[in-house]
Amino acid sequence: MQQNLYYNKPSLFWFYDIKNSFFKNIVLNVLIINIAFLVLTFLLIVLKENLLFIHLNFVLYLFCLICLIFETFSFKLKKKIVYTKRVIRLCVTCAILFLIFNFLMLILAFKISSLFILLIFAFNVFWGILVILSNLINFPFEWLIKQKYILKAKKKLKSYKNLIVIGITGSYGKTSTKNFLYEMLKSKCNVLCSPKSYNTPMGITRTILEKLKPFHEILILEMGADHNHDINKICKIVKPNISIITSVGNQHLKTFKTIKNIINTKFEIVKNTKNNGFFVTNTINQICLSYFKNSPIECFNVDKNYNAYLKIINIFANENGLNFEIEIENNTYKFITNLLGKFNVYNICLSIIVAYKLGVALNDLKNIVENLKPVEHRLCVKQLKNGITLIDDSFNSNLVGACEAVESLMLFKNKHKIIITCGMVELGEKQFEENFNFGKSLKDVDEVIVVNTTNFKAISEGLISVCNKKPKLFKSFNSAFEYVNTLNKNLVVLIENDLPDAYIFD
Repeated sequence: MQQNLYYNKPSLFWFYDIKNSFFKNIVLNVLIINIAFLVLTFLLIVLKENLLFIHLNFVLYLFCLICLIFETFSFKLKKKIVYTKRVIRLCVTCAILFLIFNFLMLILAFKISSLFILLIFAFNVFWGILVILSNLINFPFEWLIKQKYILKAKKKLKSYKNLIVIGITGSYGKTSTKNFLYEMLKSKCNVLCSPKSYNTPMGITRTILEKLKPFHEILILEMGADHNHDINKICKIVKPNISIITSVGNQHLKTFKTIKNIINTKFEIVKNTKNNGFFVTNTINQICLSYFKNSPIECFNVDKNYNAYLKIINIFANENGLNFEIEIENNTYKFITNLLGKFNVYNICLSIIVAYKLGVALNDLKNIVENLKPVEHRLCVKQLKNGITLIDDSFNSNLVGACEAVESLMLFKNKHKIIITCGMVELGEKQFEENFNFGKSLKDVDEVIVVNTTNFKAISEGLISVCNKKPKLFKSFNSAFEYVNTLNKNLVVLIENDLPDAYIFD
């Protein structure tokens, strides 16, 4: 429920997905125990042992409950639950409903004993609905709490009359651009940027209430969206003076439904940018280009063509990083960075425009770019003790970025190249197609390892369509790495995306 941002529908579908490891390991076990209840009930009814029936089923019910609790708490999650106040309130509501239901069940058991087993069966099979019901009961209270904090954040922002707010959104590249821009601006002024992935309305509200201080001059906010009008919801709390759209593509199609909905939601940031502000985007992305031409406010773009505000002249990449040359206001500058991935050049250039417009000299920016660090789990290169070069791109989950990561992998010469991947999710009807195309991009990789079955078929078929090579299938990253560690070769290993718990399939 927490990982699904407290949305009821995806949480319910996840719980009762027969391919899901949680369902297999826990819900099926409960079903087996309940089937045993039914068999026992039938025997006791035949033998007319009503009192024994009640006592024995009560003992079995307690046993089932203990098994359920044990299985749930022993289930291994990649991302552990964070016991926020909201989670605690949800747990309390669940506990109250649980006790009420059990009390009613016991009363019915002694009055109508034959119904007891059916009630137990229903309860233990459908106890996931109890969480959904608790969430629905808590919703009005949670909404009021949320509005209280949002009003406090708005009131606080009103007192910061000279604060410059920079909003960053896009289908990918948001976090990297946010971090790059922060590094470029912090030497000139007092800057605050939203931490980690605090890119939801409440995440941004918390940033304002807990982190924003009177001495801050610039506030950089990452604005995430996976449902229609999510950007509008954030902009009702804080309107940006400057907006950046990194790119727009098929991200979160499962919840957005159509690419048109994604486009409309992402460009809500421009519609909400203050009239005296400006908009920056990467017009190499065709969707951003079409919107750029009709922007309602002043706008600047990164591109490779002659009339771009910031023109990228060339990019040279190797295993040690990137060299690129830009032209801005008829002047040419050369930049060096140890970051991998050509897409990072676009993110850096978007940040350069904003920093330059806010008064940072381009010669100063050259030194900052040279010392930029990759965002954690986004094309981070690490040397492991066993001599393996690891490229950690586990937070990337889009086709463009994944293909760029594969290109970066291929830059490592004279090494045995391995990719370990789960593929990409939350793409709705496009999921198979996108993973099929991703599989095609892996034809030059020495070994392809796919973790769990979620996208194995699509990646496998894509790879086989371009070369006579089949990927290996492993249940987990740990088992995949156990295999990799047995290889006595000069290895470079790319981890491309790591699925959340909602997609743990065997």
